[in-house]
Amino acid sequence: SITVIPLPYNSHILGTSKNLSFCSSSAFVKTVSIGMTVSFLAASGIKTCFSQQSKIDSLQTLLQKDKEDTGKVNHLNSLCIEYQNRGVYDTALYYGNVAMQLAQTLHYGKGIAASKNSIGNIYTNQGNYDGALENFLTAIKINDEIADKEGIAYSFNGLGRGYHNQGNYSDALENFLKSLK
Repeated sequence: SITVIPLPYNSHILGTSKNLSFCSSSAFVKTVSIGMTVSFLAASGIKTCFSQQSKIDSLQTLLQKDKEDTGKVNHLNSLCIEYQNRGVYDTALYYGNVAMQLAQTLHYGKGIAASKNSIGNIYTNQGNYDGALENFLTAIKINDEIADKEGIAYSFNGLGRGYHNQGNYSDALENFLKSLK
């Protein structure tokens, strides 16, 4: 017998390699009588979903081998972004904060700023605009100190998005324009 269970929009099944992660509202899980879970996705989303999980698995494998250096900070920040893109904000914040702490220990400004930007984006997505603003402003300051123009642009864009989501369109426009300079 087969039981079909539709997963709600933005459902995520995370965990061991026995689980697959879904990123589409068209995902279904079919439970086969032998106890094995077979997952089906719409043809348009299957490659993306598997590649996202594969990327997370690859990053976690790299983390296990990483030394406590800037490479590990970059991998932690990448995991933060991957989970953020899936809407798994608690896990994303965990990796962003671990990346930031290690970057601070290493005095790795680019890693600190990247963590602050990612955390700012997560806070924006969660509606915590004060937390987002604080993180983006810190990232701008650090990126300015290390002369990372791309990082500065990214931070101003994040500020603009936060202001836009609040309905503060004049400040949003001002920061979007700063991101283009």
